[in-house]
Amino acid sequence: MKAAGRPRFQPRGWRIALATAALLAVAAAIRIRAAQNSLWLDEIVSVDLVRTLTSPLGVFTRIHSDNNHYLNSLLIYFLGFRGDWAGYRVPSILAGVGTVAVAGLIAGRRSASCALFAALLFSFSYVFVLYSSEARGYAELVFFSLLAYLLLGSYLDSLRWPLAVAFSLCACLGFLSHLSFAFFFLASLPWAAIRLAKGRAKIGGLIGRLAICYGAPALLAALLYLVDIRHMAFPGGAKPGLLGSFEAAMAWDLGMPFASTVWWMFAAAALVFASGLVLQWREEGDSAIFFAGMIVVAPLLLLFLSRQEVLYVRFFVVPMAFLLILLSRVLSRLWEAHGRAGRVVCCAFFAWYLAANAVPYLSLLVFGRGNNADAVQFLVRNARETPVTVVGDSDFRIGIVVDFFARAAPGGPSVTYFLAKNRPASGAEFIIREKESFEDPVPPATHLVDRAGNEYGLTAVFRTAPLSGLHWFIYQRQREGAPGGPPGA
Repeated sequence: MKAAGRPRFQPRGWRIALATAALLAVAAAIRIRAAQNSLWLDEIVSVDLVRTLTSPLGVFTRIHSDNNHYLNSLLIYFLGFRGDWAGYRVPSILAGVGTVAVAGLIAGRRSASCALFAALLFSFSYVFVLYSSEARGYAELVFFSLLAYLLLGSYLDSLRWPLAVAFSLCACLGFLSHLSFAFFFLASLPWAAIRLAKGRAKIGGLIGRLAICYGAPALLAALLYLVDIRHMAFPGGAKPGLLGSFEAAMAWDLGMPFASTVWWMFAAAALVFASGLVLQWREEGDSAIFFAGMIVVAPLLLLFLSRQEVLYVRFFVVPMAFLLILLSRVLSRLWEAHGRAGRVVCCAFFAWYLAANAVPYLSLLVFGRGNNADAVQFLVRNARETPVTVVGDSDFRIGIVVDFFARAAPGGPSVTYFLAKNRPASGAEFIIREKESFEDPVPPATHLVDRAGNEYGLTAVFRTAPLSGLHWFIYQRQREGAPGGPPGA
């Protein structure tokens, strides 16, 4: 084992510079194109929550929702209400492109091929393209997590205090991006303590150096808990279980898994994790402790202790990022140490990886995140009554979205959504049913009958891309009935 030294890879020459610039340009273009569709539920909730505020301080003291990602909410507050506006997504796009660059710098500490592989993996990963093209805090979370790792590693190598201060600032921005930065915070602390202790620092010096790095972000996390986290409300959602969600996330890290292949792709991800951890231990020693804690121990432990029931793949986006860093190390080892066979394996893997990520990306270009703006316009164009009346099987998931696009439409609202408690006895003209993005987009039925005896027929299906948005199934009243019919909605 040997401790990590100064970065061994320094980009030189116009070829490397040109290749790097080209890859970043491609990464930016992919994300910009992915952002050109309507806002979806979580983004809309963020916009609506911020619209009620009269001061930016309210982002921390008034919202109390897990949908409130502080930096993203502050941006929305200062930009103001602009309806269905892609400009809200620009910071995430920039953070996503920055993530590709930082991943290359981290991997470049080992070799040029490792840096190239890391940049390729992050550039074309559907998961990281998706979350860096929507107005949420996940892209910034990943960017600041990777940058914090780079800064902390540099500080532990050199013990230069400006690097410690930079790490501390970066960690604060990580917490403000998304609270799951706690995964990184918890995983990095033992690694930093071990590295500093190996330097034979006295106990006072050890504590002081850790305090410079971790004091400010720890105080910020405590303050956020006092003013916001302990009051936080969690809306409903999918409940696949902690281990099931973790398994799905690790499988998605290698590309789009089908239901029948999730376990096999999770097994492949576990193999990458084990192989990368061995390489990390041999080449950089104690940093392997960080990767084990970051990818497995910290997220599973914190989510288990928090008893979080509503779980999605995006909750594991930081562990997924560091698994890709390990994967870049495994691939570079194959490329450099195993001759032609290793290079064939690497090329075959990237061919499969690009195809596996292209499928969901193309789905995103076609279906967007449900294309809810088009769905609401469909209601307006095809309505037989004025105003357009709508009910849904989830006031939160459907009502908020319908109201948002109706409010943002030119000329003001032309659609009225009735909450479950206020539904008219005679029924509404349209019923909307929904499913999660990971569910089969097959309509729950072709005909419905509501409590008023009205008969409805399926008139449109608005699908969504994987991991974001909801499938919508729109039913329109075909025949009025009498109260007392069988309840279908």
